[in-house]
Amino acid sequence: MGKTRRSADECLALVRSGKTIDECIQLIQEAFGISHVAYHLGQKSVDTYENPYVKTTYPVEWVGQYLLKNYINVDPVAIAGYTIDTPTLWSDLDWSSPEALEFRKDADRYDIPYNGLLVPISDKHQRKAIVNFASNVSNAEWAEILADYKKALIETAGIIHELAIQDLFGDSDDIPTLTRRELQCLHFAALGMDAGEIAEQLLLSDHTVRDYCKSARLKLNCSNLAQAVHKATKLRLIDPKI
Repeated sequence: MGKTRRSADECLALVRSGKTIDECIQLIQEAFGISHVAYHLGQKSVDTYENPYVKTTYPVEWVGQYLLKNYINVDPVAIAGYTIDTPTLWSDLDWSSPEALEFRKDADRYDIPYNGLLVPISDKHQRKAIVNFASNVSNAEWAEILADYKKALIETAGIIHELAIQDLFGDSDDIPTLTRRELQCLHFAALGMDAGEIAEQLLLSDHTVRDYCKSARLKLNCSNLAQAVHKATKLRLIDPKI
């Protein structure tokens, strides 16, 4: 006879009892029988994403290897996480490239699971996050876990994201919502470009660029553009390094 599983509601109740993102991740492993959980909060800057905030249960040695070899640009899960909008099984991704196959071979050395569920998250502030749930169980048992818990795991990803935002910004997440053009203008301003150079970069008029910079500055409650750029960087809305 197979082991008794908690109901999805019981699992969610247990996860919600976690007060911090670290507690939450540990409770997810306990509640759902998941081997690993990984959370990446992306930072939008123009048309690319960075990963400035990461919480994971993967071995430290593997995380170091992942960073050292810049696997974020090779890993099919990471690539898909910032390009798709719907929860996706790892097995449904394309692992056929030589780079992906070499990455997978390296992951095997650290006992990284083959079975996983990728849940992408986008919030009102254009922050992009990806949550991965992975397990070393057999394909059959993984199918059972998904049958019982897939919907709950997707809901759990949202809980993790809320705790991450609380960890980063406190209880009051009152960051203003900036448009894509406002973010682009702040990004290029952070790189030292003036209105004319930004206009040339974005194929806009100088007047339009100044309007976007002004609206972004007012939304951020700043008296000048330099303050707005600094605040947007501090709030992880832009990343001048990109």
